[in-house]
Amino acid sequence: MPIKGNISIQHMPIKGNISIQHMAIEGNISIQHMAIKGNISIQHMAIKGNISIQHMATQGNIGILHMPVEENIGIHHMPVQSNTGIQYMPIQSNIGIHHTPIQ
Repeated sequence: MPIKGNISIQHMPIKGNISIQHMAIEGNISIQHMAIKGNISIQHMAIKGNISIQHMATQGNIGILHMPVEENIGIHHMPVQSNTGIQYMPIQSNIGIHHTPIQ
């Protein structure tokens, strides 16, 4: 993590998960990551603002968050029951997303 800000991570992987967090940022970051039952989660963030992520993948999901942004972002991403959620956002303004793909 080559960063110029603060970082706080709560990472609770349960039952054989893969979690990658790659952060080259110039702002603050706070992550709550709760992967359960064989999930793959990738968070790649090259940003110039603040970021807060709550990622709760359950039952074999793949969640990818790739964000080259220049402003603040808040994401609540909850894929449930073998879903694939991809969010790719090259933006220059604020964004708030509640993304809940189910079944």
